[in-house]
Amino acid sequence: AAVAAVAAAGGSGIGRPEPHRTPESLGPPIHAPRAPQELRRGLQGGARRRGGSSAAPAPAAMARGLGPRLGLGRLLGLLLAGCIAILAGAAAPAPAPAAKGNNQVEKLSLDTFGAAVGDAAAGSGAVLLVFYAPWCRHCEALNPHLQQLVGEVSRDELTVAKIDATEERALATRFSIRAYPTLFFLIDGRVYPYHHPRTVEAFRGFLSQGHKEAQALSMLSSPFGPVGRARALVSTVGQRLVNLSE
Repeated sequence: AAVAAVAAAGGSGIGRPEPHRTPESLGPPIHAPRAPQELRRGLQGGARRRGGSSAAPAPAAMARGLGPRLGLGRLLGLLLAGCIAILAGAAAPAPAPAAKGNNQVEKLSLDTFGAAVGDAAAGSGAVLLVFYAPWCRHCEALNPHLQQLVGEVSRDELTVAKIDATEERALATRFSIRAYPTLFFLIDGRVYPYHHPRTVEAFRGFLSQGHKEAQALSMLSSPFGPVGRARALVSTVGQRLVNLSE
């Protein structure tokens, strides 16, 4: 009976030794995932053993704690930067006035006219406007005097500007130009037609004292009065239409 039992066991494979297996044949080890509750309990138990807190602070709590401190620090930094900027501005030297000899005769167009004469027309500064034609010999003879004038005065004292009346017809219409050259002084918001000698001495004398005794254009006849501005609007639109057609 014992022999029969052993034979039956050998036939069914029970009791045979397991074949030798290499680690490669076993494949990678398999670890069962730990349940979240067990993991949390393990972390809490380890923290209690170390004497620490049972959980890390939440991001929202950290933000609430750090927010005021970061905001206060940034505010202090901005206030400090503003104070430094104010002190630096107060300590900065005032800009030096424009030096004489750095001035030059400007050539104005319809697009640059407003910016060039805006201050003088508004009541601050002085501008000498010269309407000319390229073929005019009297205009050519005037150029050396204008160059000498800008070499002796600064831009803060006087701006000298030329306008080609044959090209800038809208500006010529606004100032009612009928002869070349035609000169105007714009001083402290008033327009003075200039009919005096065209020399540097005469220009400077008119700028300093002569204009006080001269007759300025009235509000109705001034290029910067309501009639002059309406005329300028109509002539400007007309010139731009002509330019588009060409």
